[in-house]
Amino acid sequence: MNPNREYYIDHARKIAEFEVTEEKMGQWLGPNWASVVEVTESFARPGYEHYIDQIGEATPMRAANGKAMRAQLRDQAVAAGLETHWETAQSIVGTYFWSCMMSSRDMGSEVDLNDSVLGEILAADAVGAAFARSFGSRDLVEPLAAGVQIVLDPTAAQEDGGQLTKNYDPNEILSPEDVELMEAEEPSLDGP
Repeated sequence: MNPNREYYIDHARKIAEFEVTEEKMGQWLGPNWASVVEVTESFARPGYEHYIDQIGEATPMRAANGKAMRAQLRDQAVAAGLETHWETAQSIVGTYFWSCMMSSRDMGSEVDLNDSVLGEILAADAVGAAFARSFGSRDLVEPLAAGVQIVLDPTAAQEDGGQLTKNYDPNEILSPEDVELMEAEEPSLDGP
């Protein structure tokens, strides 16, 4: 018998026997796991390509300082002893968008890369807000949650006084380790 076949049979059996429980979800995604799942379903439900089209058509929807706000929520999660849970929740976003982008490409569909990256960043903001709902500052949670809400329901947009944007740093969807690696591979033109 092929040793690889035995390996896959064993893993298939484990998957078939695996039971997802509320306790396991809490172990993986922290105390607000249900909110994380809910917000993930909200941006995944319309389908990747439709969601990306909505990004392109939407008015500005992201807090201008969203990157810093999400970093502050992450710091609060770390301080609460939930760093691993935070990282697991954020990995859902990256995995979803990467697999959708690859599937879309393989099917010959054209999606705007800028809108896709912005969509992923908004999803990461929303997942971070959902994750921190019970312990994060409302001043951070609410603006980060609003971006995906505005995309999915344009009537949710309120007058923002110019505080919302479609601008983003494309590196913010990378892990800190990946950013460090990129910077090492592409040194600054200004020198070390």
